Amino acid sequence: MVSNLQFQGINLTNLKEPQIHLHSQIQPHGVLFVLKEPELTILQVSSNVSSIFGISAENLLQTKLEDLLDSFQIERIQAGLLEESLDYINPSKIWVRKKGDDEGWENRR
Repeated sequence: MVSNLQFQGINLTNLKEPQIHLHSQIQPHGVLFVLKEPELTILQVSSNVSSIFGISAENLLQTKLEDLLDSFQIERIQAGLLEESLDYINPSKIWVRKKGDDEGWENRR
């Protein structure tokens, strides 16, 4: 017997994925950045940024993402933005220079 159920307005794919945009917290291993295009200027960051990067939010605001990431990563992000889809680089590992690295934050500004 075949059931003729209709699911109006339900996308079954969405049921498998958590809707993180509806939550008010960031996962403990992640940081949220709000960026202004096309320069990728950092406008806002999540409150856990200093515990992850060792840099205060105040020191990151109004700087560019290229101050944290290398040019290869910036080019990939910009290419995704030009295509209006980050799907081809998502998920992606992001490498960030932290304070104390050979080429640390203070040397990259």
